[in-house]
Amino acid sequence: MTTHSLRAQQSGRATFIAAGLIYSVGSLIINVLPVVFQALHESLGLSDEQLGAIGTAFVLGSGMASAAGPFWVYRWNPRWVSIVALLVAAAGLLAAAFLSAPSSQVYWWFGIGVANGFVATPAFTALGCTKNPLRAYSLALFASAAIAAVASFALPLLVPKFGDRGVLAAIAAIFALGLPLASMISNVWAHPGNSPEAAAAAPVQSEHAIRRRTTLASPILATLAAAIFTGVFMGGIYNFVDAIATTVGVSTQAVGFIVAGCLVSSLMGTLLPSFLGERLKSVVVIGGASVVVMACYVGMMSGSTILFGMAFVIHGCFATLIYTYYLGVIRRLDFTHRVYVAYPAVQALGLAAGTTFAGLVLARFSPAVLFAGSAALVIATWLCLVIAEWLAVPSRVCQDGVLVES
Repeated sequence: MTTHSLRAQQSGRATFIAAGLIYSVGSLIINVLPVVFQALHESLGLSDEQLGAIGTAFVLGSGMASAAGPFWVYRWNPRWVSIVALLVAAAGLLAAAFLSAPSSQVYWWFGIGVANGFVATPAFTALGCTKNPLRAYSLALFASAAIAAVASFALPLLVPKFGDRGVLAAIAAIFALGLPLASMISNVWAHPGNSPEAAAAAPVQSEHAIRRRTTLASPILATLAAAIFTGVFMGGIYNFVDAIATTVGVSTQAVGFIVAGCLVSSLMGTLLPSFLGERLKSVVVIGGASVVVMACYVGMMSGSTILFGMAFVIHGCFATLIYTYYLGVIRRLDFTHRVYVAYPAVQALGLAAGTTFAGLVLARFSPAVLFAGSAALVIATWLCLVIAEWLAVPSRVCQDGVLVES
């Protein structure tokens, strides 16, 4: 290996490490939103309705920026987009902390959400341009979960003395720390095989219009399956674990320890795909893990605190394993290089739908009904994945960031 190629390899590795860390910064707020809500409630006395409006505004702003990603992410310089977005997000957090009245918090958080979307989208796109997207997403998710776990323990310590201003200023500082990393993702997809223009210019075998629509249906179907699954396990089961546990007879005091154990197991779930890779087909891994997830539903219907806790912890590990594999599948099937860029926005819709669905079910029925509905959706998403893979077999897929024909 020549000195030039060695330096290029080292530069590429540093580039994707930077992209992973910036993606972790872009995921931080949503991961620690309960801590932010707690600080805003204690310092400003905001009601649950006001906090819900703030959360909705943030998710809406971030989702809009992500949804528009396929139209701008390959056209604008990712270095300057990331730098400006990090600065705007940090400034927005400080403004919300020191300049905003409680009644205008929603508007500031919408702007913070838009900036956050512009932070996360280039980094998410860059991770998909690696030679092994599954491993890249696996390590990035592990880093984001680890950072969020540390922040979830550290940020509440600021509330008694500094209130919401201390929490928001600390998050703003984390965004500012991402600035030196932003300059390292400037040319991530500036390679012929990675750009969507190159994919469009690649030689394509003659095919009927229906074949083209069928080919495009493959990554879209996988995207919908992943979003629905994420809505089920995060928007439904995880977000309502306290209500579920209380209903089945598990003590409220134990829920905190159970959730902490789930966070640790989730770290393992995000990291395992980086070691397993594609040794087994994604359909097989996701199918087997889905069986384990549904088996955990049975354990969570038990009134035993130990059995409920073990089932919830195992559920967290295998659900995040499935989620990580879905990201790799979407990127592999996406020969357009654009569908996967919009996945975070589609995921936000899935989370919103899953949270709404779980809330309605638990308000009117028992957790057993929620688990039965969740199991049905898990099976349906796996079947959608099977169909998506089948549709992609005789058509075009993206392997190692390069369009290939089969």
